[in-house]
Amino acid sequence: MQAALTQAFALEEQGRLLEADMVYQNILETDRKNGMAMYRRAVLASQRNEHDEAVRIVQFALRHVPKIVRDRATRDFGVIMRRHGEFALEQGRFREALDSYVQATSLNPADAHAQFGEALCRLTLGDFAKGWDKYNKWRWKANDAVAEQPGGARAVWTGSQPLGGKSILITSEQGFGDTIMFVRYAHVLLQRGASVTVSVHSPLRALIGAMEGVNVVQNGDRMARPDFQCSMLDLPAALKTDLSSIPAEVPYLHTIQSYDEKWRGAVPDGKRLRVGLVWSGGTAFAHDARRSIRLADFAPLLERADIRFVSLQREVRDHDAATLAACPDVLHFGERLADFADTASIIAQLDAVISVDTSVAHLAGALGKPVWMMLPFVPDFRWMLERTDSPWYPTMTLFRQDRLGDWPGVIARLKAALEAFAPVR
Repeated sequence: MQAALTQAFALEEQGRLLEADMVYQNILETDRKNGMAMYRRAVLASQRNEHDEAVRIVQFALRHVPKIVRDRATRDFGVIMRRHGEFALEQGRFREALDSYVQATSLNPADAHAQFGEALCRLTLGDFAKGWDKYNKWRWKANDAVAEQPGGARAVWTGSQPLGGKSILITSEQGFGDTIMFVRYAHVLLQRGASVTVSVHSPLRALIGAMEGVNVVQNGDRMARPDFQCSMLDLPAALKTDLSSIPAEVPYLHTIQSYDEKWRGAVPDGKRLRVGLVWSGGTAFAHDARRSIRLADFAPLLERADIRFVSLQREVRDHDAATLAACPDVLHFGERLADFADTASIIAQLDAVISVDTSVAHLAGALGKPVWMMLPFVPDFRWMLERTDSPWYPTMTLFRQDRLGDWPGVIARLKAALEAFAPVR
């Protein structure tokens, strides 16, 4: 048997992986508990992206792997389980993914990607207690990022320190939508007696600056040294947020008078329903292809003569430009929407917003506007599973794909919802 194993090892070294796998299979036909052959077969299956098969083998190999390679095998098995978790997650099999991530982290607790994957699964499935905690601990390592420290705070706020009479800097991270979603916690900190400053990117400075009682600086600005600092996406864990305690009162963002005056009458009033439309997000987002669609896909909606559609897209991709040009009845402002305060003033004139999962959907929800969000079959963690509402935005309705790539089904349901929608003017 050792000669056969040596032959298989040599084939692996030569890159003849399928031949090596066949030798391992032959070994297992006569010695079905040969842990080394199981171990190597699991690794090879994972390398071929046969994740389900790799996991099936790992379940047996864990009990029989030889002691001489146990440490190395344990690390490899951890990677296999993590990769299976990633594979299951891409298929929308969240509970299965969670099981794989949990096994991966038990085999290799230092695997940041597995820990972060487990956090996302737990949040998606509604396990906020464990999910937020792991999200805080592991997202920086998993994404090779470093938390910004623009204020040089005396301490990081973890939720346990009293805030009465203290100053705290909340730093933004990730995308514009994340900032819009989690800046709601500034009000919670104000209620605890803190002086709150929020650091944001330039396109959000005017809008966030209009929040009552909140000081705003732009990322990179110099400022006085605060008592505490907390990254915005650490706040749900610091405040022990669960489904019942999400600060979901809307609106928590408001338009700015000077912007309202600038955009007054930009969307003609009348008998037609006025609906904002967002069909694509930023291309820098890793899963943009999963969430964004083409404007042409909205054809079943755009044919409605009783609706005035208003494009809330600032940037239009080349393949959408021709479609937009062929729809002269769609109102489009493009780069005239210089920042989010501009977009907010346009949204205020609408009856509803239809959007893919991007920052404008968050903006509409934060403004308390009816917003219908189109979600891919595998949604971002914050939208959870199955439900058609969002605990974060009371005026939001979720339209989910029933299967991977099924945007036509989503648009058909949107069309039916529009026909039943009676706006309150």
